[in-house]
Amino acid sequence: MTLTSEEMKGIIDKFQCELEIYTGLRDLSRGQMTVIDREAGPEELLEILGRKQVLINELEGLERELRPFKEEWSRVRESLPGEVRTQIEQVVRNMQAVLAELLELEEEGRTKLQQRQEQVAAKIREIGRSRQAHHAYAAGQTRPAKTGVIDNTG
Repeated sequence: MTLTSEEMKGIIDKFQCELEIYTGLRDLSRGQMTVIDREAGPEELLEILGRKQVLINELEGLERELRPFKEEWSRVRESLPGEVRTQIEQVVRNMQAVLAELLELEEEGRTKLQQRQEQVAAKIREIGRSRQAHHAYAAGQTRPAKTGVIDNTG
């Protein structure tokens, strides 16, 4: 696969754009961790997730455009001038580093949200037990008191 200099520039630009999107996703994941850590409401998390979805949609479009080059990378790589090959490989290395951090942040966020969910569930169970105890106590208070006096009259 032989590429013109214009096509090579386009590929470099697309890989660079892909890196920028992954960087944006990583930054949003950092923000998501901050929101999770301070136990903010779901609205803030949903807003971040919406912004991440926009970037993911952009990334999917780029992936479709780059798929032919990625699938034929070994042949494409050989046809590229050394300078272009080096540029693309550097962008790819940077992308791999950002992606590794992004995946780590996502896993950490998932774990923290799961722990938070378990804590909320435990609180709800505790409230339920307290309510049951309160109702049982209240029901005991409304029963007629036994005086211990026996009526022998009959």
